[in-house]
Amino acid sequence: MKKVIILILVIVTLGGILASPIFHISNFNIVYISELAPEQILAMIDDQHPNIFAFNRRQAVAAIAQSPAVYRVTISKSYINRQININITERRTVGYVRFSQSQYLQVDNTGLVLSVANYRSLPRPIVAGLDFTTFMVGERLEVAGHGVFQTMATMAGIFLAYDIDMDALYIDITDPSNLRLNYGNIIISLGPPQDLEEKIRILIPILPELALFRTIGGHLDISDINAQWVFRILT
Repeated sequence: MKKVIILILVIVTLGGILASPIFHISNFNIVYISELAPEQILAMIDDQHPNIFAFNRRQAVAAIAQSPAVYRVTISKSYINRQININITERRTVGYVRFSQSQYLQVDNTGLVLSVANYRSLPRPIVAGLDFTTFMVGERLEVAGHGVFQTMATMAGIFLAYDIDMDALYIDITDPSNLRLNYGNIIISLGPPQDLEEKIRILIPILPELALFRTIGGHLDISDINAQWVFRILT
């Protein structure tokens, strides 16, 4: 009987200690977050126990991993300072695929749909010309042509590296072997994806001059980096 009483007292004491605010989580340290906001991550694990000993890491990892934007997640506990460390590797948005006049799909370099938006929240290019009729968030777009999304990733990286304003530009990949940029009503022919960076370098100093003709329209061909570029106004 004494042993039972002692056991009950130990359990109650331990329960009281664990329930004490002394062992409540003091901080969530979220690292490697760029496109996802920390508040979004915390909302995913909102039902977790506030006590650091009772906090279920496996359950938290499973909850966060459900987000299509998350590629990998690891969670560790720091008992000394009562901190939960969340390390996330994200799927990076390489562009917005136009689905309708008011819907844009955020996609990564594999064509995985990360989310649906009615505006562009990140400085990434808008892409048109992909042939598909349906999509699901968290699944890859089924489109013809291999390497389309990697081409998008390459162009997004070049645009960002050269600080090109993408608000007025969008990429047309109707024909992946003959890439085009639409700058207002101006069509810029880039040709095949080879030598893309060199072609963008040619385009950069020309863009300010083209701005005057955005509403009028025209055609610029820089598909051959060895040829003299010619701009023709739409007539």
